[in-house]
Amino acid sequence: MSDVGKMLAQVIYVTVAIAAMIIFVLLVQQRKVEECSQVIYGNALEALGKLRVCVNNCWSKHDFGRSSMNEDCYVVKFISSGSIDKDTAEKILSNPAKVSFLVDVQPNVETILRVRYNSTGIVQIIPY
Repeated sequence: MSDVGKMLAQVIYVTVAIAAMIIFVLLVQQRKVEECSQVIYGNALEALGKLRVCVNNCWSKHDFGRSSMNEDCYVVKFISSGSIDKDTAEKILSNPAKVSFLVDVQPNVETILRVRYNSTGIVQIIPY
């Protein structure tokens, strides 16, 4: 291989490495983590949607259900204009996280909730 060929190969390697770093930085910037609100309110679906952000953050913080530690991730004030039953809440909150919703939510009543990860890989929503 001639000197020009070797030099061209090195330029291509450097160009590919730089392009890979640029693509990586762009992908990292696109991943925007939403914050868990300390006060959650709205109709039942809106409130559960906001609570889902907290559940997903807790779930991802614990290696997507593979962590073996217990931790209280968040404590939030939760006010829903509609009642929320266990089955509906778990259906909305349980993808991809496994969620156990252990609270009775009455309409327009402030409820303090704890979003807790336990070592069995389940995010629990329990009264505080």
